[in-house]
Order: sequence, then structure tokens, then C-alpha cells
Amino acid sequence: MAASFGRAGALDAPAAMGGGGFGGIGTPPELIGHGLDEPGAHEVLDRCVDLGVVIVDTAHSYARGASHRMIGSWLAADASRRERIAIVDKVGIVTRDGHVGIDLSAGTVVAQADEGRRRLGVAAVDVIMTHAPDPVTPPVDTAAALATLLDRGSAGHWGMSNVTRGDLVAWLDTADRVGLPDPLFVENRYNLLNRDDDAEVLPLCRERGITYLAFSPLAGGVLTGKYRREEAPPPGSRMALRPEFGAGLDRRLHAALEALTAMAGDRGVSCATLALAWVLAQPGVRPVVGVSKPHHLDALAVALDMELEPAEVEAVARSMV
Repeated sequence: MAASFGRAGALDAPAAMGGGGFGGIGTPPELIGHGLDEPGAHEVLDRCVDLGVVIVDTAHSYARGASHRMIGSWLAADASRRERIAIVDKVGIVTRDGHVGIDLSAGTVVAQADEGRRRLGVAAVDVIMTHAPDPVTPPVDTAAALATLLDRGSAGHWGMSNVTRGDLVAWLDTADRVGLPDPLFVENRYNLLNRDDDAEVLPLCRERGITYLAFSPLAGGVLTGKYRREEAPPPGSRMALRPEFGAGLDRRLHAALEALTAMAGDRGVSCATLALAWVLAQPGVRPVVGVSKPHHLDALAVALDMELEPAEVEAVARSMV
């Protein structure tokens, strides 16, 4: 079967849609059923295409394959959709004996990539990504598996997620040795509250021309401003389901969020919109936006049309220090 990649230019989209909320909330099996159902996921994907957000980011582990299947059924309903979007798939997370771990051995990488394409109903994905570093498997073994996928047309590019600068350097050296091109994407957590990659990872990405995908650009919903002082998280919210997203939400952070909300109000936009616009203003960075309701894309729609002046970018960043 011939490879079928998304249309030319789809990988240049200004943002990506995160499929981690389709059918569940990421990988944890206990959260399956708490994400968007199939009609909701399809509505989100339709809106994303309208916005030009035509990169769809998913993973083998999301909701035990529900994310893949929901994207796949959306693609199957209209054959022209595959030519309009780029699919980014991640491999490497495994659940064995009830424990979640990382396995980037060649067999697992190829098997998960093959299963992902079957679930999605596509001959190829545009980018295949490692989901996280594997402390056991030598990078050269994983690189050989990625090269196999690229050589046979199962993927157009490769990338990596959840990496440090040291991980990235090791991967770049390994890729050079085995004849892989540089990765297209690095995907890490990045937002106004998580800027560690400013120091080392982002400069290297920019030096090598690697696009940086920022997942959790709203810090699990914290940067929407919806979590109030001394109030329980709204039922069904990300923080209610995954309390770790509220770590550090203390008096100082509440004050910073109130300042950010005031700055957003001065511009006539929501706190979420301003936080997304700040990420969009970072050179070489594109947000991966996940939503639990279709209307949550309204904040991204406004942010895509905003242009922050350099002084505004700095002021927004300072408000969260």
C-alpha cells in the first residue's frame, strides 16, 4: 500500500490539536471515559481544520487506543480529510503487570507504530515520535527502528518527546551515526509556569532548526484562571481528575494568575487566550492544545489572531515569576 501523508504544508500549521483528551485523559487507564466522546472529538477536529490547526498529535497509549480510533473514524467519514491534516503519533509507553513504563526497543517501536496506523486506518503517519526516554534501550537500537519506519514509508519524519538537552544531544549524535535526518519535532511540556527548556533545550532546537511542540500550554488548565483561591476544582475538571496539575497552586501563584487575568482583561481577551498567545510568540514554538469541550477552542482561535509586542511578551512572562 502506498504511503499517504497529509497535504504539503500541514506540518507548518501554527499549532497542533492534542488527541490525549479523546476517549480519556492521556494514558492512565482509570481516566478512560473522562475525555471527549467520539462525536465531541469529531466536532473538535472539524473546528481545528477550520482554524488551520491541521496537526493532530496522538499516541499509542492514549485511552488504550481510543484516541487513535476516534481520529480514524473521523478520517474514514471523509476521504479528503487525510490530505488536509498531518498526523503525529508517539510510541514507547507500555503497561505491564499493571505498571506503566517506557520501552523503546526496536520490536516495541515498530509493533506500536504498526498498530497505531491500523487503528487510525492510514498507511502512514507524518511524524513518528518517541514518547519518553528509555533508560534501558540503547538509542542506536531505537534509531534503527525509526529508520526502518521511515525507509518503508510508514512515517515521513521522526521526533522525540519529554527530553532534556542531554537526551537531545545523544539522539542527534546517534541519528548522525545511523544516517537518520535530524528530528522534525521535539515535544516537551512548556508554558508560562514551566520554562526550564528556555535555558538549554530550546536554544539547541533553534540552532538545529527543530520545531518545538509545547504540550500542556495552559498547565493542565491552571492558566485558564478558572481555579479560584480556597475553592474546590470544578467537578470533572482536569485538576479534579488529576490533582498533580494543581501542585504549587499556592497563594503566590494565585496572585500571579490574578495579575495575568487582569492583563488579559485589559486586552479584552481571556486568561487562556493570553497564555496561548504568549506561547505562540516564542520563536520556533507551537502549542499542542488539548480540550475537554469543543468550545474551549475559542481561546485558541482568538490567540491565533493576536500579535504581542516584545514588551508585552516580557510583561506577561514577568507576571508569572
